[in-house]
Formats: sequence, C-alpha cells, structure tokens
Amino acid sequence: QKDSIISFVKIQCSKDDEHKKTTFLISDLPSAFSFKSKRFNYQLCFIFCFSLFRCKSEILRSLERFRSSKAMERDELELSDVPRSDPTLKEPGSILGSDPVGKTPEEIFNILWALDTKFDTDPSKPSRDPEPLATFVREICKHYEETKWLTEEALETPEAFVLTNKVKFSQLIAKDKQLHVEFDKTVVGIMCIFWVLKGEYDQFTHCQAADIKLTHKSFDELRAYTENCLPNTTMREALVVATVLNDLGKVESIVEYVRSRTAVEEVDHDKILHMGLTHRSSLFTSFVRIHKDMQALILAGLNAKFNFAQFIQGENVPYSLLEMKALHGNEPALNLYVLHALYDMAGAAAVANYHGSLVMNNPLYLDCRLAMDALSQLAQRATEQEVCDLYYDKRGQALELSAHFQTQRALIRLCCMLRLHEVAEAELVQKAAESLDHDVWVSLRRELCISGLDGEHAILLYYAPATLLNIQKAAQLKTAEEIGAKRLGHENLRVGLMTLDKLFRQSREAISERTGNGVYTVDIGDVAAKATEIPHRLLELNFVLTPVGDDAKISIRLDS
Repeated sequence: QKDSIISFVKIQCSKDDEHKKTTFLISDLPSAFSFKSKRFNYQLCFIFCFSLFRCKSEILRSLERFRSSKAMERDELELSDVPRSDPTLKEPGSILGSDPVGKTPEEIFNILWALDTKFDTDPSKPSRDPEPLATFVREICKHYEETKWLTEEALETPEAFVLTNKVKFSQLIAKDKQLHVEFDKTVVGIMCIFWVLKGEYDQFTHCQAADIKLTHKSFDELRAYTENCLPNTTMREALVVATVLNDLGKVESIVEYVRSRTAVEEVDHDKILHMGLTHRSSLFTSFVRIHKDMQALILAGLNAKFNFAQFIQGENVPYSLLEMKALHGNEPALNLYVLHALYDMAGAAAVANYHGSLVMNNPLYLDCRLAMDALSQLAQRATEQEVCDLYYDKRGQALELSAHFQTQRALIRLCCMLRLHEVAEAELVQKAAESLDHDVWVSLRRELCISGLDGEHAILLYYAPATLLNIQKAAQLKTAEEIGAKRLGHENLRVGLMTLDKLFRQSREAISERTGNGVYTVDIGDVAAKATEIPHRLLELNFVLTPVGDDAKISIRLDS
C-alpha cells in the first residue's frame, strides 16, 4: 500500500479567504491526480497536503512519487508556486562581508593557494597562536559565503575528542564567539586539501601519534591521487566548494527550509543538502559560481546516496551501494566524490586539534585504499554484497577473521566501527561478545549480517561507531596523548554491544510490518552524545523512537 495512494479518501478542508469560507471536497484522491484538470487539481492536492497532512508521511511520499513520475510535464505547477509559510533563511552573506570584486572560481582558488598554510612544527615550542592559519580561514569565509551557516545552530558530529587547542577558529571568527564544530571541521578539511597539494607533510601529520602517523609513502600516494583526479584549478576549486557544502545539511535553518519546500522528512544530511541544491541552488553562492559541469559532478556524487565514511567504518550495509553503480560510469564525478569524502574525514577532529589532520592517519588511509579498491569492482559488475564481502575480508585479514562466516563478519563490522586493526584487539571484542547473554549476541550478530538485499530491510544505525567509541573513551579522555590510545575496557565493550542490541531491537520492532528489500536508517546521535557522559546508564534509560519520513531518530528520555 506504500506504492500507491489509498483509493477512496474523503478529505474536507477549508480555507479562509477574506472571511469567506471556501470548501473543497476530494472524494476520490487518485482521480485528483488523473490530470484531467491538471493545474487546478495538482495545486489543490499540494495545498491540502502541505496545510493539513504535512505530518502524514504516507501521503507525502506518494505525492512525491507522483510529482517525479514521467506523467508529470516539466511545465506543470512548480513547487515554488504553492502557498506555504517558509522558515526564515537569509542569503548567507560572508561572516566578514562579501568580496567587493567578482572573481572567477580559478582566481579564488589561486588567492588561497598564495596564502601561507604553514605553522611552527617544533615540538619544543607548541604553537597555541592560531595565526597564520586564522588568516587562511578568514579568506575562506570571505570567498565562500555558505560558511556563515556553519556558525549557526547545527546537528554536530557526536564523537567526543579532547580539546587541545584553547581557541578554535569558530570562536575567533564567528560573531557569537562560540564553538561551532562543523565550521572548524570544514575549514580544517579545506586546509588539508592545500597541505596535501602543496606537499606539506609536516603540517598535515603534526598532531598525529607516532605509532599511527601517516607515512611519507602514504602521503605521497594521497597527493598523487589528488593531483591525478584534479588536473586543473577548475576541478580543485570544485573540491573546495564540495567541502564547503558538505555539512550544510546539518544546519537547522537549512533542514527546516528544505522540509518546508519539499515536505520531505530526512535524517541523512547528504540527502538534505542534495534537495537544497536541487530546489534552490541560488542560495548556495559558491556552488552557483563554479562552472555548470562542476556543479553536475557535485550533484552526481550526492545523488549516489552513499556515504563513503560509513562504508569504511562498517556502518552502512550492502543495500547502501545500490546507486553507486551509476557513479562508476562517471569517473570525474566518482573521483570528486571520493576526494571530498577523504578530506571531510581528514578534518573531522578539528575541534580537538587543527594543527594537521588528527584522523587521517596511516591505518585510516590504508582502510580508505581497501574501500576504494573494493568499490572499483562495481564497475566490473560485482554485486553490492560481493563488494562489501571484499572490503570486510580484506579488513578481516589483519584481524585473522573472515567475512564468509556470520559470527566473524559481525566481529569485523564491530572492529571497523571501533577502528581496530590488530588481532589482540579483535580477540577482546570477541571475548566481550561471547560474554553477552546468548540471545543478545545471536540477535546482534544477525542484525549486523542483514544486507537489505534478501527480502528483509537492513537497519543502519547512524552514528553507531561514535556511540561505541564514545563509550570506550568515557574513562580514557583525560589527556591529549590518550586520544590515539587503544585501551579497550571489557565492561565498556559489553555496554556498547548491549546498547547496539537494544537500539537494533527497538528499530526492528518499528518496521515489523515492512517487507522487501531496503534500509531503515535510524539516527542515534543523541545516544552517541550521551555515551561519553553516562555510558553505564545507557541500558537503564528509555529510548524514544520518532519516525522521520521513511526513517527514524532515537532520543533519550532524560526523566527516565
């Protein structure tokens, strides 16, 4: 019943027009979409859906399918013609004021290229002064106006880090002088692009622990790959713009704006960004400024609806790869997508330390290489399941585990989420898993092996890695040196696994009536955020699942 509108739905809605009541009766909803009187009926159905049934996701999803069907002519009523009450979303405007002279994308990239991106890397003289990097950040804000949105209320990445730099770029530059995690993450991701392209190895790796530091060989490979994928300034500027745009789907004002324009509820910030760029690209000034073919490459990457970082961390499922095959037929778009994902990860821990990339160390880089090699098999007609098996099998080799056995496959996914690479670490995870109640481990193991391609929906717990990592870090994050520590507490591992099982069970119950292939994405960011503060209370607290479109969000009821 989810693929068509219910046959006979009687809706009576009234509209106050200068104190005169006008009543419309829709006795047969499908006939309203028959387009005999296309313009009137189409507009009427949008009016009633937006005004009365905005919360009725079933009706809205059906409406969206009709709107995108081939039967709908492009010159039909545009969404912007529908009466509605939009949230306030101002043109971004730069934090530091707009650039008075219009410049080409290439000129703007060259302005940034000419700036100094080096800092004092002498370990005996730790630099706490954000200059000259702050000058670079100010230029980013000047030329990429969307950065202002990143200093507003946003859904921040919930993974916890020790804050080693006393002053963050967002606190230095934003008008409210507050910490804005997504802003810092974005500007450091852009810095990482320039550090790599300029060959500034010492800057890129300065904050990394010695035992996991990116090797010179790996850095040279990353630089060569970036240069090969971006042979000219036009494409390099497109990568910078893609990085600027990447986290805008987390900004609350943009989320609400997209929701009001499309009536779509969504938990995936990449999908929100794609809808924003599609429905109102003029708001995104940096995006509009780049060449049309570069815009198309960015949109093609977003349209793949695939999260590269989730794949590396064992977070998403084989079903998540379905639309990646089309991207493999567009090599420039694929290259730009992968690069923007790599540099987004490189800047992920900027809130902890902006003197280099804390995250893109050698183990993570090698994981990225394995993932890229596995994904390349899509172009060779490998199935989505085969691609996942290939990646997990390669990751499992270092852990002495095989993806071809259900228990070991589940353990590999858990190790990916915990970013573990050694046999001894995998053995600790296995020991914790086997110490769980039998039905808990059996249920968790089963969920971790559902592909979403075999007649049953898979569940994607969005921020599951952050939840497990935060539980582990709860007792560890005392000093900066312990950020890279790999001390696994047995009890914390047990709590983490039982928490995942609890989340999976609640999510599975919510979709008990769904059949067929698919993935059910559940945002557990609230749980991840609390995991650092009260890890051992997570199992006692009540989790509240709220539907969000086809997916859901789980929050914690604090009075429990």
